[in-house]
Amino acid sequence: MNEQISIASVLVERDEKGRFIKGCKGREISEEEREQRRQIMKAYHTLHPENGKRLGNWVIKNKRKELKTEYDRLTTEKAYVFGVLCGDGYLFKHKCRTGYSYGLGLTSIDMEFINHFLKYIKEQYGIDGKIRFVKNGEWSRHQRYRLRCFSKLLYMELIQYGSFGIKTWHTPSEILSCDNENIIAAFLKGFVDSEGCVSRTGYQITISNTNRVGLNQIRQLLLKLGIFVSEIYASNTCLNLRITGYPNLRIFYHKVGLTISRKKTRLENYLNKQTERPLTEEESVYA
Repeated sequence: MNEQISIASVLVERDEKGRFIKGCKGREISEEEREQRRQIMKAYHTLHPENGKRLGNWVIKNKRKELKTEYDRLTTEKAYVFGVLCGDGYLFKHKCRTGYSYGLGLTSIDMEFINHFLKYIKEQYGIDGKIRFVKNGEWSRHQRYRLRCFSKLLYMELIQYGSFGIKTWHTPSEILSCDNENIIAAFLKGFVDSEGCVSRTGYQITISNTNRVGLNQIRQLLLKLGIFVSEIYASNTCLNLRITGYPNLRIFYHKVGLTISRKKTRLENYLNKQTERPLTEEESVYA
């Protein structure tokens, strides 16, 4: 015997085994989901009235991704995200068929860096992302990976702290005025993971960027943690900061640290070798 079930004002017919009867229109959905789809359809028809009611999968793919509660609280995860955005990370707003797509992205040759960045985005904001392989370009001889997290709410949350452009970025005021060393260290770690380079023998860390104002703010934060760093100097098309000396590198390693293993290993090997010899009088000042 056939059974009729009325759920959320949708009439659904099933057979004796509980299967939907062929040709029956309608589906069991909650009233909440029905209202959500109605709002999305209204927005879609406003943008594309010529398409009528043929939405297809557009409704399913464009459900709004809500951010986690307390996403605006300043944590080490959020500080790290800020640091990466000041470096290799970026915010985007691209025109597409349905209007604009919003979100943030990161391109790197190190998958562990990409995964670490995505992990902190999930923990802080609850937004997932997609990682894709990028073919080698004319200017790059390494294979690269690209992360993109699509969310307008995430974009609007982060854009209020700055544009994070290549030459226009600046350290967020929340980081500059913070006295918590863990927050400052997390921000610096994200920036150095993006823009830092450890020499092959590990005796120095070079931080390169084209923004003098932003780089000077990075220098002030390093000094705030007790890490002596050089003045800004130019080389080719970049501006650089340099951290050298066993005491400074040791403080950097323990307070800030590095995510990418190939850089971290070089620094660890150098520090392990230096512990076998006594400190000089000049080095003992910073120890």
